Amino acid sequence: MIWPLDSMTAHEKLRFIEALSEQVVWVIEKNLITPGPRKKQLALQMLGDILQERGLHAHPALLDQAVESSVRVMRAHPMKER
Repeated sequence: MIWPLDSMTAHEKLRFIEALSEQVVWVIEKNLITPGPRKKQLALQMLGDILQERGLHAHPALLDQAVESSVRVMRAHPMKER
């Protein structure tokens, strides 16, 4: 589902970034065999690219925090499939 970003509040945009980050981190974790720092770099790049394609710009520190949070959540609550 593509959310209508124009009509979203700041809180909704943040939730969108969080949800997207979780998906990006999960896909990278499940499909790539590469060291952690490289996975993080790829997640940040992918997340930034997807947001940019949708016209949403976020501070790099916010994206970094979203990725870190997604990793922590995934490690605390591992899921076999989504």
